[in-house]
Amino acid sequence: MNAPISVRGLRKTYGQLEAVKGLDFEVDAGEVFGLLGPNGAGKTTTVEILEGLRPRTGGELTVLGFDPGTQKNQLKDRIGVCLQATNLPEKIRVGEALELFAAFYTRTVDGEQLLSRLQLWEKRNHFYGTLSGGQKQRLAIALALINDPQLLFLDEPTSGLDPQARLEIRSLIEELRREKRTILLTTHYIEEAEKLCDRVAIVDEGRIVAMGSPRELQEKNLVVTMLLGFFISMKLFRWEKEEKIRSSAKLWLVAVLLPFLALGGYQAYSRENLGKAKILDRDLRRSRTMLIGNARIFVGDGKVIESGGVLVRNGRIAEVYEGTVPEAKDVKAEAIEAAGKTLLPGLIDVHVHLIATGGLPSAPRDSKEFNPERDMLRELAAYLYNGITTVKSAGDPLGIVLKVRAAIQSGEKSGADLFLCGPLFATEGGHGTEYFKQLPATMRAMAEREFVRLPKTPEEARAQVDALKHAGVDGIKAVLDSGAGGVVFNRLDVSIVRAIADQAHADSLPVVVHTGDSHDVSDALSARVDGIEHGSFRDDISEAVFAQMKRQGTAYDPTLSVAEGLAQFAAGHAELLDRSLVQQVAPRALLEATKTALTSADMADMRTALKSFPMDLKIGEANLARAYKSRVMLVTGSDAGNLLVFHGPTVHRELQLWRQAGIPAAAALQAATYNAARLLHAEKRIGSIRKGLDADLLIVDGNPLEDIQVTERISLVMSKGERVDRSELFDQK
Repeated sequence: MNAPISVRGLRKTYGQLEAVKGLDFEVDAGEVFGLLGPNGAGKTTTVEILEGLRPRTGGELTVLGFDPGTQKNQLKDRIGVCLQATNLPEKIRVGEALELFAAFYTRTVDGEQLLSRLQLWEKRNHFYGTLSGGQKQRLAIALALINDPQLLFLDEPTSGLDPQARLEIRSLIEELRREKRTILLTTHYIEEAEKLCDRVAIVDEGRIVAMGSPRELQEKNLVVTMLLGFFISMKLFRWEKEEKIRSSAKLWLVAVLLPFLALGGYQAYSRENLGKAKILDRDLRRSRTMLIGNARIFVGDGKVIESGGVLVRNGRIAEVYEGTVPEAKDVKAEAIEAAGKTLLPGLIDVHVHLIATGGLPSAPRDSKEFNPERDMLRELAAYLYNGITTVKSAGDPLGIVLKVRAAIQSGEKSGADLFLCGPLFATEGGHGTEYFKQLPATMRAMAEREFVRLPKTPEEARAQVDALKHAGVDGIKAVLDSGAGGVVFNRLDVSIVRAIADQAHADSLPVVVHTGDSHDVSDALSARVDGIEHGSFRDDISEAVFAQMKRQGTAYDPTLSVAEGLAQFAAGHAELLDRSLVQQVAPRALLEATKTALTSADMADMRTALKSFPMDLKIGEANLARAYKSRVMLVTGSDAGNLLVFHGPTVHRELQLWRQAGIPAAAALQAATYNAARLLHAEKRIGSIRKGLDADLLIVDGNPLEDIQVTERISLVMSKGERVDRSELFDQK
């Protein structure tokens, strides 16, 4: 039987440049064959010639028995192609793109099944421009598979993706490999070729410099390393006591070692490889296979498996077992025994302010001490330490949080996943702008640019929402609050709120609204927003309003923690500072300074003002109870960063306050997992323990369905399949 791909003496020149210099190789049926090499090595040129997209200069080749240079029309119906960069119109929908590509072929597979398999079914009506990098690449692979090809070309399918998206695509390629599809894969990731390919050809400057299985190539590299070491030792060491090193030998050593020393010196100076090493290490940790056995499993959506297990592979949940769990050795996994424990999805806090600490520093921070990027990364580490694997930033400075999110997503830093919702949409003189009043005009303008948007018309609001979408935010937040108790704010016009919500929905972004009282809640619902933050601590929200919330599918985030924190500070009570998990993660100096401030004379006026402010925890609890009774979708947000709400163990305390308000533990835990993920539009990735989702998991000792405080008895935290070493989280460099 002829090989699906046969290449003999392939050459390609561009003028005087010879890009491909006589390649010879074959790809066998059912084989994943890799072309590995640096950028510019000639990999993409070779693949495009094989696909019939580019003419060759010389050589002989056949692909599925056809010559791609003269028989491309016969060939195209039988191959699938995922280019290095697939660019579709921003406004084409996922389902439309699949239908369009299906029309190019004489035979196709079921498009709905294909989208489901590639976890794109829920995105079928979404515009291409709204997809993440990983989703766009999955769509590109779907387009390559729509004709059920005999041969699949994947040109650097994971290039430019974040580590988690790379793991997703690699898992998909492994599935295709198990189906015995013939695949030609190009990559410049060595570990990717080793994991996915049956054989590899290493290409450099248009030539194949080595070819074989990944294991064979590793053995060859070992031999080369040994020979180089022997050569250096011969030149460096004297074999007899009286023998001297010849001058020529010294020059040989300088010639051999100087390039390595120069490169090492540059990388040490620039720290270029430090981040790459961290990312690679995190990828390796996430690629492990682990089997959690004999656990009580709270799935997230309300279902409880009294005894079962979860198999984690390549950062994702590979299987969920009810009852009998296989032996770890049978699934080639590391065993994690969880008898007597409860396995939960990683917890989610949908309302935090990373720019604020939750306490009061001992003195104003000078410019050297103030490092918000560093502090935010530490706060995200504190959340992960506590099993809160995802948080949403609600109104932090945009430029900084974008950098922080990139550091977490790349794997360079370890911390909770970060969703961005901000800057806040407010009005001049509205809540959210009062923090900048005392600043000089220039500084005030800079601060407002980072923290708030102040649209004057619906048209301006729509443009600002769209700009934030393209800047990379994950959601939009507006403020409807005129203040109370002597603290009065200008209130955002409701027509502008409607424009904000309309544009956010057009951009596939969830939109939430901060409200101060029941009137604000009603106006926010008229704009058909996705979430209400705070609700009201001033007055009762009627059952009729909650019924409307239920009908519209609007989530309710009561933020009881912030009401408790402000009340405790006003009373001078320090109990919240003494919580065990707070003591473990909050900076010691911050805790001590805050405890001093609680009773200091300097803070007396502030405590008095807070006592008079109309923010009643009991009213908040009663509104939460009515929301639960009305079957509103509840989510957990803490408003962390406000006084005595320290970053880290926020959801644990919020859950305890919910139980105090009469909310069943199962409903509270669902709010902190599945429901919160739904509000973030991320339920297809996080928030549940289901096959195919990210392995963001929390194991606690005991049963939180019987005692909610059990969530603080943390046994294990897992982030995208990585078993988190909690002791190392605050020592990251």
